[in-house]
Amino acid sequence: MTAALKKVETRRDVAERLLVLNIRNERVFAEIDDLRERLKLVSEADNQGFTEDFGQGRHVSVTKPTAGGKFKGIVPVLDEGAFLDDDKLSPKQREKLIDAGIVAMATKLTEGRRPSVSVQLKPKGC
Repeated sequence: MTAALKKVETRRDVAERLLVLNIRNERVFAEIDDLRERLKLVSEADNQGFTEDFGQGRHVSVTKPTAGGKFKGIVPVLDEGAFLDDDKLSPKQREKLIDAGIVAMATKLTEGRRPSVSVQLKPKGC
């Protein structure tokens, strides 16, 4: 292998570099988290987002807090358990609702998630 060729990094190599950087910068990351939290508290107190511009394209932006959701109206909700329970709804009644287009059967999947990355800086229990 010549010096011009890059060493192929393994998964462990990358994980170890991440761990070392987190250890070296633990205090800095803690301060960053604290400062972010303080800015979020300001945004929540004022109920508005803001941007602090420091020139040369550098800025810190904090988004406006949002409520849990906007009221859109009262809508029917299907109790899936009751709908599928033969003691509460007969198969014929169920079929009638499906045929009338009142109820549609659909595949239900769990929500996908991206992989998360966690770094442990201290042994558990310390």
